[in-house]
Amino acid sequence: MKNLSEKDLPVGIGMTLYAGGKKMESYPNTNTMDAISAGRSIEGAVAHFGVTGQGDLELEIKPAFDFKSKAAIVAFTVE
Repeated sequence: MKNLSEKDLPVGIGMTLYAGGKKMESYPNTNTMDAISAGRSIEGAVAHFGVTGQGDLELEIKPAFDFKSKAAIVAFTVE
């Protein structure tokens, strides 16, 4: 994840997982809670979700408390 803004970006909130269009529940289990400085990046951030079933999933990422930006969506498949 890279911070393309000009201010610090919180990491650890602002991610939602959807399976078949249905929102999955998140779990507070050693999730990454941090911040990224402007122009910097983070690798290996962790978030936990309860996933039911297999198939196509989408991770929706949007900075917390940012009501103007559009969410980034990362699509992947669990087999």
